[in-house]
Amino acid sequence: MESSNHQCEHEKNSKRLSLIAKVFFPSIAVFSALIYQQYRFSVDTIEVKIFSKNITWTEFCGEYQCIESPQFNIITLEEHFTTSEDIYHQIEPNNTYFLSIKGWTLFKSKRKVVKVY
Repeated sequence: MESSNHQCEHEKNSKRLSLIAKVFFPSIAVFSALIYQQYRFSVDTIEVKIFSKNITWTEFCGEYQCIESPQFNIITLEEHFTTSEDIYHQIEPNNTYFLSIKGWTLFKSKRKVVKVY
């Protein structure tokens, strides 16, 4: 009798976990996909006057070695952007540009210049 009661409780728990997995994981997957798509298509075109630009070195350490790489920064009076080396060399301080910016405005320090017009 003890064994059948234990077996029944195990089946109930198994069904509960199965139901939670069937509801929870697809919901998380859909929510994550929506957030990713929102970020992916969060490209704005803005007109800005470039205040300055600089290169900083960032270090990424893996399990066996550390690697330094340059980070190309574009600075306006309102915001700080990162960009690629090609775009960095196209932009000059004290000029106004139309820039295509990727990223959410909520995280202004994380936005990236992806194109210069």
